[in-house]
Amino acid sequence: MLGSQNDPMLFLENMNEDSTARALVVGRNRLTVVIWVMALAFSLLALRVLELNFMTKEDIRVATTKRTGLDEFGVKRSNIVDRNGVILATNLSTASLYVNPSEISDPKIAAERLATINSDWQYEEILDKISHDKQFVWIKRHLTPNEQQAVNNLGLPGVYFAADEKRIYPQGNLLSHILGFVDIDGNGISGVERYFHEKLARGGSDGKDLELSVDLRVQNILHDELCKAIETHSAIGGSGLIMDVTNGEVLAMVSLPDFDPHRIDKANDRQRFNQNTLGVYEMGSMMKLLTVAVGLDTDSIGVNDAFDVSQPLKMAKFTIHDYKAKGGSLSVPEILIYSSNLGTAKIVGKFGQQNQKAYLRNFGMLSKVDFELPEMASPLHPSEKTWREINMVTISYGHGIAMTPLHVAPAVAAMVNGGVLRRPTLIRRTSADSSPGRQVIKAETSEMMRKLMYMVAQYGSGRKAQVSGYYVGGKTGTSEKVINGVYNKRANLASFIGAFPINDPKYTVLIMVDEAKANKINGGYTTGGMIAAPIAGEVIKRVAPLLNITPQYANPGEDEIAKRLLDVRFEPRYKQLDMKESR
Repeated sequence: MLGSQNDPMLFLENMNEDSTARALVVGRNRLTVVIWVMALAFSLLALRVLELNFMTKEDIRVATTKRTGLDEFGVKRSNIVDRNGVILATNLSTASLYVNPSEISDPKIAAERLATINSDWQYEEILDKISHDKQFVWIKRHLTPNEQQAVNNLGLPGVYFAADEKRIYPQGNLLSHILGFVDIDGNGISGVERYFHEKLARGGSDGKDLELSVDLRVQNILHDELCKAIETHSAIGGSGLIMDVTNGEVLAMVSLPDFDPHRIDKANDRQRFNQNTLGVYEMGSMMKLLTVAVGLDTDSIGVNDAFDVSQPLKMAKFTIHDYKAKGGSLSVPEILIYSSNLGTAKIVGKFGQQNQKAYLRNFGMLSKVDFELPEMASPLHPSEKTWREINMVTISYGHGIAMTPLHVAPAVAAMVNGGVLRRPTLIRRTSADSSPGRQVIKAETSEMMRKLMYMVAQYGSGRKAQVSGYYVGGKTGTSEKVINGVYNKRANLASFIGAFPINDPKYTVLIMVDEAKANKINGGYTTGGMIAAPIAGEVIKRVAPLLNITPQYANPGEDEIAKRLLDVRFEPRYKQLDMKESR
């Protein structure tokens, strides 16, 4: 043995034997692992086959429902309700039809029979779906009970129903631009449905509804009055909103034409266009309120100051004049009452371009409004470099700058509520989460603006917005629309912005009518005073009692509040303005 250890050839031979033995052991171990893995895989496969053999149709339905994701985005979607708990959007349980083509022996016969259920179910389309080598194909989503029963009566193999839910809007068109709509799988596509999609998709599981600030009763009145006015004046459309000036809650918002959220495929682009949030317009004489407010707030003018408006104002190649010239001088109240472009231009000259831009920015008129709708447009205005003196002047009376109605309503609310700008909202606010707002003008400036707006409604172009028993203040606007790059004198945007009760403001009302036509009812004038102001008056008359605002006087001539609202010392030479003379 000792000798063998010293033999090199024998030593190598022993090493080769050991290596071979070790290789055989490793190979056996690996083979054993592979065998066990394969055995486990075949066992799992066998168990799955047994499971499938013993699954009921209900098991298949549940599996299908989970596969389509309906349990996540359909079943759990929250209701949307108004501020009084009235349902605005909810889910309706339905059944959806699907097939397993591998279980259909004759696709042609199956397609022929299914096509008899409804005239909209096309034979060729159904046949194409069930002729493919698939395990699952949708045939029709959201069947009616009659359709479901008819399919059951066919007794076709491979045809199944999945539990489904369909989003419905009990109020139809009434809130279409606020609520928006969802797609067939319950995904929010526009409006509140899209903005709060994640919250709505999760929220239904805990039973919580999404509560809006909207009051369905007020929405219905605003919608009704706008519809009547559009018909009366043969207008192409209109819009309006009502907002609480104390907290920014939007109680109503209407844009016409509107659409049926259940048949969105039938709605055209104009119907889907929300004029309150996407419509960017020159607001015309409503902007004179801001110019006067800035003049008073910066102490650049006094309410009793007078301005010469006897001659047109020439700037470069432009000539500025009044719609109906008064001549001589006008006081600040008269400038608003008679809606004088020249007087407003003189006022903006007192405080200048930088103050104008600063206040516009502070009032939120130079940026997009933060609001709970995805459909929001940015305002249009000159850039810092192109904001010249002529821009300053035209902007002072509402031309050369364009914005949405939702820019104007909060700004005017701040002018009358003590000077506090609050973010508008579609969500009902409690005292705990109510926004404190931001002071944008002094309280005394706001008090004076209330008086001036009341005077406009008493003596000026806003007279048709007056409502017996209520104090209403406001300002009209009439602007020519820009069509194909030029102003069209026959296409007016008639508007009115007001607040009530103006002595202690609670709500602001904005009305806009698009391209009203001249007729006997409006005397041939499609101005804000003749078209929009009367609508505002009718709306206020109907909604004030619903909002617990009772009539405040019987005889306005003997009313102390009215006297205080009119205690501004001025002597208008035209106590009763001819409505045909004001825009």
